[in-house]
Amino acid sequence: MEPRTIGQNDHSFADGRVLADIEDGVGLITFNQPKKMNAMSVEMWAGLAQILDAFERDEAVRVVVLTGAGPRAFGAGADISEFEDQRSAIEARAAYDQLTRAGRARLSSFHKPVIARIRGYCLGGGLGIALQADRQSKSSWQAKPYPREAHCIRR
Repeated sequence: MEPRTIGQNDHSFADGRVLADIEDGVGLITFNQPKKMNAMSVEMWAGLAQILDAFERDEAVRVVVLTGAGPRAFGAGADISEFEDQRSAIEARAAYDQLTRAGRARLSSFHKPVIARIRGYCLGGGLGIALQADRQSKSSWQAKPYPREAHCIRR
């Protein structure tokens, strides 16, 4: 059976950094930023929320699998290249949190089973995503909470 994409051939979100497909009742969401170990940008969080909304409405989707592109990482958390612009001041941090909240909230309130297929590193916010899934499927992975101090971020 050929994979079916959601919407009108709309299976790419956040400029291709989040991909969605449906095949045999499985909705597949791929975080597609392997050069950055699938770190989540603000746009990727918005794309995740859109995909989950579509999968929730689609009766053909019985389970959702989250995965990262490439063998190196499921997800490395937040895309720190955005921090200077989007998290450097209190107001910017509040706006960032609001923009990413939709994806986080949608994932935590999703009503169908979610499986995190973890290959490689699963760090920080990537670990948070994986832990929100109902099940985690692991293949030689390393999970680390990755404290804020490791990024040299000042409060």
